[in-house]
Amino acid sequence: MSTRSNRDCAALIRPPNLLLLDLDGTVYRGADPIPGAAETIGAVRAAGMRVLFVTNRADRTVATVARQLQSLGIPCKRSDVITTAAAAATYCAEQGGGRCFLIGGRGIREAFAARGLESAPDGPADWVVVSLDLRFSYAKLARATTLILGGARFVATNPDRLITIGDALFPEAGPLIAAVRTATGIEPTIIGKPSPKLLQEALRVAGCAPEDALVVGDCLDTDIAAAAAADIPSCLLLTGVSTCGEAERSSLRPGTICADWAELRGKLQCD
Repeated sequence: MSTRSNRDCAALIRPPNLLLLDLDGTVYRGADPIPGAAETIGAVRAAGMRVLFVTNRADRTVATVARQLQSLGIPCKRSDVITTAAAAATYCAEQGGGRCFLIGGRGIREAFAARGLESAPDGPADWVVVSLDLRFSYAKLARATTLILGGARFVATNPDRLITIGDALFPEAGPLIAAVRTATGIEPTIIGKPSPKLLQEALRVAGCAPEDALVVGDCLDTDIAAAAAADIPSCLLLTGVSTCGEAERSSLRPGTICADWAELRGKLQCD
């Protein structure tokens, strides 16, 4: 009996109620749209499926992300975007709230303020939250270390090592998180992919069961791993990081693999 590959394992996908879409490498690459993304997103919405955009980036506000998608011809409201900053704020609020020492930019500051969480630039804090911070410093590292060793809980938005800005690679949140982890010896609670928490927050916002959603992303180690951890069906789109060959060799098995948005649109039967 022949073995069917991942690429052949699902000729059609049961149309979900909710699509959870990764952004960079899936919907766009830098400032450029991925071909077919806008048209397919429009088609699935016309077919009655809800779409939420889920991103590990915590430095950008939901309004900024929504405006970028709109500029690419994809209608998007702020409520359609779930960032790790927003998911981290929800997590801290639901775990008791309190004062938060935030390492990060405007995206995380706005998300925590929106949840009514008090920022703690000095004095005691209940939480230390680490995300991408272009002004990260030894002083911030020292304060985070002191607070965590004093009992503050340690949360990190996303473990990504690198981020592409323009044509260059720069450190993302991962190296900053590693510095705090090394100094304290404490493991953080990770919110972003490959942790399931970001996707679970998106399900909560949509009021959708895991089995009725579909995660679409371009990276096995983040998008597909997070979907597996959250028990959500997944589709690997070959428009970014991971290749079909890598998927065939990986223990992370997406439910289906699509070469591009046109193939996904056909499998979702929304033409």
